[in-house]
Amino acid sequence: MESGEDQVESHRLKPLTSIHRKAIAKNWPLTEALNKAVDLVGYRVVCNNLQDIDRAAEVLLATLKEKGLSVTKRDSIKKGTNTGYRAIHLRIAFPITIADECRVVGCEIQIRSLLQHTWSELLRIDLYTKEEDLAPSLLRSMERLSQLLHVADQLANDIREEIARPREGEPPVEGAPLTGPSIAFLYERAFGEPAPGYLVQSTLREFSGTPVRADGLDAVLKDQKFLEKLSARYEDLRLETWN
Repeated sequence: MESGEDQVESHRLKPLTSIHRKAIAKNWPLTEALNKAVDLVGYRVVCNNLQDIDRAAEVLLATLKEKGLSVTKRDSIKKGTNTGYRAIHLRIAFPITIADECRVVGCEIQIRSLLQHTWSELLRIDLYTKEEDLAPSLLRSMERLSQLLHVADQLANDIREEIARPREGEPPVEGAPLTGPSIAFLYERAFGEPAPGYLVQSTLREFSGTPVRADGLDAVLKDQKFLEKLSARYEDLRLETWN
């Protein structure tokens, strides 16, 4: 993805060495660890800001439950773990069938901010993979660093909310190009709520240099048959993504 966009990283399978360490720590037989581990398969979603973390978690949670999957949510954004780690984790019990035997695979989706992702990646190799206990002073330093980054996330979120303030709309003028007010007007009419400023600006950037006119877009958005086709295509793409 382009820089600046939220990103979904490729999946990873938990290494057997990590499963073995967890089995020892939990006093599980190795075969039992395969059944009990909640994160045999993992995905990570890296978001630009705290708002996007909440939105991503809501959408994923609703979609997974819609599929009939058992999902639990663990939120450590406001209060980090003892090391300072902050994220939302969605844990999914995913049933699979091998031959005639049905098993449940533990899957986990980690959703965190870009700053917290950077913190985690910087410390992972040096600290997370070590088996010995970490010194209390080191844990405090890790937590302090995470807290500082969380404050930065909150400040960035305040900026995002300011940018997202609703824009006032104006009806499109015949023959006129797209403008911020005309986009805000069309958005509010279509979705029943004021258009956030950042969405208006991003739409202007996307259509910059194109011949799209505000009144033309207005006419398209009034075409019910076109909207039905668009909605159906969107649903097809969503199902293709999740199947």
